[in-house]
Amino acid sequence: MTKKCLGVDSLSGDRCKRPANSGSDFCFMHKPQEGDARIAYLEHDIYHCPDDGQQLLFVPDQGSYRCDMCGGVLMSAKDIDSEVLEGILELPEVIEEGLSVECPTCSSDNDLSDGETALTNFAVEWYFWIRTSKYTADIYQCGVSNVGHCTVCGSTWFAGPGEFDALGRTLGKNTTRVWRKQFRRLGKKKRLWGISGDIRRAIRTKNTFGVQEQSLLRQARLAGVKTATERKWKEAASRSDNLCNHVDDNGKMCDFRKSTKSTHDQDYCYKHQPK
Repeated sequence: MTKKCLGVDSLSGDRCKRPANSGSDFCFMHKPQEGDARIAYLEHDIYHCPDDGQQLLFVPDQGSYRCDMCGGVLMSAKDIDSEVLEGILELPEVIEEGLSVECPTCSSDNDLSDGETALTNFAVEWYFWIRTSKYTADIYQCGVSNVGHCTVCGSTWFAGPGEFDALGRTLGKNTTRVWRKQFRRLGKKKRLWGISGDIRRAIRTKNTFGVQEQSLLRQARLAGVKTATERKWKEAASRSDNLCNHVDDNGKMCDFRKSTKSTHDQDYCYKHQPK
């Protein structure tokens, strides 16, 4: 029987489906992974997503584990960037009843009880741009997710972002890519815009997990939510101004425009004129 390669995709963490080379546990493409102890022991180092129970996939390029369903990411104390962790731990702690999440690393340790493996949670802002085309503006998507840190083993769990961004727009395939996009941005100078009242300000940074950077991202997110809410109210008001006021017995509103004929009651459409 042909032996399968033990290697994994360096970006996704998916298991290789090729046969292993003769005299090796790896195929020609994953031969460089042969000396990586973490890959050699993947069958024994099994961690599960604390949110949906899925087995986490190891991603060699990032030294992290990820959930293919919710997009959550687990990083060990050794692999997480020290500046990222420092910034997260300086953020206000999220204390909410029923929010307790077990550490994926420690929960596999039978010597620890459930209470000892709970994560300390922080609200972390994220964002990314979606490239459209040269004829249309790029789309800005943002949100906030819980990030939990374990004081026992030092692991950090970046919870999945959910299906929608802060404005209710679907994330689609980016659900499982949100944190990957944040980590890839580290070390590259980016401009962040913040809005306080009517004043806009910007900073250039290499780490969007810092306290100041997180504050600017939060301002931008809240400003976007406020603008979207105001737009919805205006649309609702416009609908009220232009559509027929008739309501059926079942509570359904009429979708026809109000009549403009001078002989009609102009609060109703032609169909629902008062008798």
